[in-house]
Amino acid sequence: MDKILSLSIMQNMIDSEDDFILLFEDTKIILANRSFFKFFGETSVEDFNASFEDFTDCFIPHPHYFNKTKIPEGMTWMDAISKLDEKDKIVSLITTNFEPHAFLVTITKHNEQYTGVRFIDITNALIKKIMIDNAHIPLLSHLEFGDVANIIQLLHLKHYKKDDVIVHEGSQGDSMFFIVDGNVLVHNKNIHVQLKEGDFFGEIALLKNTPRTATVTALKDCKVFKLTADDFQNIIKTKPDLLKEIEKVASSRL
Repeated sequence: MDKILSLSIMQNMIDSEDDFILLFEDTKIILANRSFFKFFGETSVEDFNASFEDFTDCFIPHPHYFNKTKIPEGMTWMDAISKLDEKDKIVSLITTNFEPHAFLVTITKHNEQYTGVRFIDITNALIKKIMIDNAHIPLLSHLEFGDVANIIQLLHLKHYKKDDVIVHEGSQGDSMFFIVDGNVLVHNKNIHVQLKEGDFFGEIALLKNTPRTATVTALKDCKVFKLTADDFQNIIKTKPDLLKEIEKVASSRL
């Protein structure tokens, strides 16, 4: 098939993607999708190449992420990043409005000449990961990077003001919560227990399929991650060790 026709067909296929999709011929971009151009405020590969003589010039030289300073001499950036662990295949790019984003990079070598590259925006996931790390959540700290990344996608950040009731005793338990900032009071007629960042609650209703056993109230402004019952069930099917840890805490509370 004619090369120009092939590129035209591929262009139509990738333009609907939210991720950035690029096709390189050796180290030169010959195809990019609409999401990529929108991010950089460019209209064509030629315009982009005019702005960045070397593709790696668009990588922000952040010490924690991959950039041109981390490319060994005599190696292309694609070969260099391909050799890294999954958790290190991250680059930082900046929009025309000077907003930094983080992207996970995946490389697909079609042959010696052509290479496909996908940039997956993980900015929100990375922010959640930082919040989890700062909160020192023991339940998640022992998991592999890939497992944490998968769970992070399922967590919903919620904000509560001081004295807000997060869950009511007797209500249907449809989620559990991880505290990333603040303190809460778990209380019913028998118990009054304070929990802090790094702790979790709401797990008993999910494990026992019963109504909430206590009311939980914010003692100060709080940030928590909410995990729905359906997502909880999907996680523990593949992570029996995680289920055991949750059951251990639930048992001590009961």
